[in-house]
Amino acid sequence: MNKSKSKSKSIREVIGPQSTRFSTCRVGQGIHHSQNLNFTAFPNLTELLLLELGLTGSIPTTIGTLTKLTMLDLSYNHLHGKLPISLSNLTRLELLYISVNSLSGVIPSAFGKLKNLRVLSLGSNQIEGPIPMQLGNLKRLEILYLRNNSLTGSIPSALCQLVNFEFYLP
Repeated sequence: MNKSKSKSKSIREVIGPQSTRFSTCRVGQGIHHSQNLNFTAFPNLTELLLLELGLTGSIPTTIGTLTKLTMLDLSYNHLHGKLPISLSNLTRLELLYISVNSLSGVIPSAFGKLKNLRVLSLGSNQIEGPIPMQLGNLKRLEILYLRNNSLTGSIPSALCQLVNFEFYLP
C-alpha cells in the first residue's frame, strides 16, 4: 500500500477480498473514519482488533452483524457518539475493549445479554448515568473497567456477588 496516499479506505480495501476466510483481523494504517468500515463483509470474523488507529466518527450499528466475534478492541481511537445497542447482538463476545475514546451517553442495559463476556473495558470516555443492573447478569464477567467516565448512582449489588470479579471505577 502506498503510504503517501491519505485516502480513507474500507476494511475490505485494506486487507483484501480474500480476507473473508480470516478469523482474526488486525488492521494497520489506512482507515481513518469508522464509517468506512464495512462490517457486513466479514460474517465469520471472530476477532476484530482496531486499536490505536486514530479512527474517528461513531461506531457503526452494522458492527452488530459480526455475531461470531469473541473479541473486539476499538481502544485508543477518537470515536464519539453513543455505544450502539447493536453491540448486544454479539452474544459470543468474551472481550470488549472500547476504552480511551470520546464515547458519550449511557451503557446500554442490553449489554446484559452478552452472557459470555469476561472483560468489559469502557474506561476514559464520556459515558454518564448509572451502571445498568443488567450487567449483573454477566456471570462470567471478570473485569469491568469504567474509570474516568461520568457515571452516577451505586454499583448494582449483583455485580458485587460475581466470582473472580475485579471492578475498576474512580
